[in-house]
Amino acid sequence: MPVISVIVPAYRSQKTIAAALESLLAQTRLADELIVVDSSPDDATWQIARNTEPRITLIRSNKRLYPHEARNLGAQRAAGDLLVFTDPDILAHPEWLAHVEQAYQAAGHTIIGGVDCLGRRWLDVGVHLCKFDNWLPGGPCRPLEIGPSINFSVSKAAFAQVGGFPDDRMLGDTTLSWALREAGNELWFEPRAVVAHHHDQDIGSLFRERFRRGREFGHLRMTHDRWPRVRVLIWWLISILPLRIVKLMARRVRNGARAGWLGWYALTWPVVLVGELGWLWGESAAYWVVLRGRS
Repeated sequence: MPVISVIVPAYRSQKTIAAALESLLAQTRLADELIVVDSSPDDATWQIARNTEPRITLIRSNKRLYPHEARNLGAQRAAGDLLVFTDPDILAHPEWLAHVEQAYQAAGHTIIGGVDCLGRRWLDVGVHLCKFDNWLPGGPCRPLEIGPSINFSVSKAAFAQVGGFPDDRMLGDTTLSWALREAGNELWFEPRAVVAHHHDQDIGSLFRERFRRGREFGHLRMTHDRWPRVRVLIWWLISILPLRIVKLMARRVRNGARAGWLGWYALTWPVVLVGELGWLWGESAAYWVVLRGRS
């Protein structure tokens, strides 16, 4: 059986971290080590984590850490041979970690778990479908190209082999996923290993976040695959034409149908559309910078 270290980055997480930690401590298969890396400017999150369970390993940083920086610091301190990453605004289903362990022992690969929406408010579900449609609970076990850091389990050896998360990027989990696959470590989706994610966004903040992430993803794709200028031009044209938004929305339909969420997609598609437009605008902006010769 693997020794499991669960790692949670935290920054001003006092509204959600108590419930998250309680769900992690209520697992049918308890973590051998639960690490919280807090870089908040005050003691609120620290005090909640300390008072929740004395066996939690608390790491305090005096400087602000971005989430992937905090995850890397937790991984450096972890004693386990299986690193399980999640967030401070989740509720883990009681058998989440047991399913992660079973899948890891069976497949020997990096395990990506399902991501549910915490609650069923209309806006929250729309935001969730926009951001996590590839990893909705339900459907079959299957290989993946990319996994989200909210439910990402990887051997410590493989994590060290590829250098961990790039800590200066929002999409460090994308880069880590690519690096692991290129190193021969398959990503395997286990839909029964579920955490539910708390959303706290309005339409405007969703659009802005998706724009930033789309822009970063565009830069990542061009850099990672060493795109020639003509390919950048082609993708810029594809991204500004209606065809791609239709394709992306159709992907949401397929993923929603596979996971049994098609009804929710039918109700929340306007929210999903706003997020998709923000992403495509961000991607297009990244390509346009290169075409203008600014990067």
